Amino acid sequence: MIFYKFKPVEQLAHLLDVVVNERLYCEHYEALNDPFEGQFARMVGQGAARPQFGTARELDRNLPTRICSLTDRFEDVRMWSLYAGRFAGVAIALELDPQRLPLHPVRYTRRLPTIDVAASGDAALRALTTKTSHWAYEREWRLLSQDRHIPVPGAVLQVILGMRMPTEIMEIIARVARPHTRVHVARLDPAGTCIVQGDALGVLDRATTGVSAYPSGTRRCAVPDSSI
Repeated sequence: MIFYKFKPVEQLAHLLDVVVNERLYCEHYEALNDPFEGQFARMVGQGAARPQFGTARELDRNLPTRICSLTDRFEDVRMWSLYAGRFAGVAIALELDPQRLPLHPVRYTRRLPTIDVAASGDAALRALTTKTSHWAYEREWRLLSQDRHIPVPGAVLQVILGMRMPTEIMEIIARVARPHTRVHVARLDPAGTCIVQGDALGVLDRATTGVSAYPSGTRRCAVPDSSI
């Protein structure tokens, strides 16, 4: 399955770490951008005066608490604006197997999940893989780990460069990308009001001409769902 990791150019060291070393960085869930990350509503009796809330950590202290956030699409303008430095960063395409890695799709609900803290099972996992519907456009998948880095050798298939990325950074990425990794430049699709990718720069082009002349072909995307 193909997943995408967005990175802003301000995080160039992390960006190059993914592209060159082919490993993913996992951040502690409490440091992510959702202030309600890992929180849940406790299931309480009907006579309770007010809802009670808790965090995933209290449900299972052995649960992996580091997360690498991925998505299954790169076309959404909001993702480029928020997570790729307003189109100056990248979207990195990775081929990963959810059957072999602890990858979990995020479930989106109107409110925080309600969890019975006395029940066994996947309660803590539910708390870390459920988000409110504000974030539904992200179509997020989460790689859970206790470690800061997860090696993914051979997984980086493409690097899509934002159209506002400085030329010198484009040239660096194009030259250091591994031979099996294709490098593209993002383009706007006015018809679909979304982002598309240009044709891949060939290995010979990357080695001899850099990224000064981009191919004209693009892959068109579907019109975004206006209901989200």
